[in-house]
Amino acid sequence: MQTQELKVSHKELGESGDRYLNLFNLAPIGYMIISELGDIIEANLTVMKDLMVETKDIRDCNISDYIYGEDKMLFQLYNKALLKTHRPQDWEMRMERSDGTTYWGHLKANLVSISGRSTCCLTISDISEKKNTSTDLD
Repeated sequence: MQTQELKVSHKELGESGDRYLNLFNLAPIGYMIISELGDIIEANLTVMKDLMVETKDIRDCNISDYIYGEDKMLFQLYNKALLKTHRPQDWEMRMERSDGTTYWGHLKANLVSISGRSTCCLTISDISEKKNTSTDLD
């Protein structure tokens, strides 16, 4: 009886892992897990599509590699505030794709502990269309 229960438990665990991977990778917004220093630990398929990069190219990179030059300091300010206050941060800045083109991103960051390490869970939504529309109205 124990063998059968272990098989069922193993199957359910696999199905749960598959659901998690689909939730993470197929989310309609970009999702990253980065270190306190900005090193990319994980990134979902949406953010990789938005940045025009492959999985093998984004791991072990720093998020600053994908931030438009003039906005890198802005990221540093929000990251510093996150680390100091431990409060979620929310801001807009330009992201830079691997081909050099840019888009406007709305970022939300939260500090969490994963395996005893402080890490940042970061969402990035492409708001370029919204920004362009508001610019056109001005």
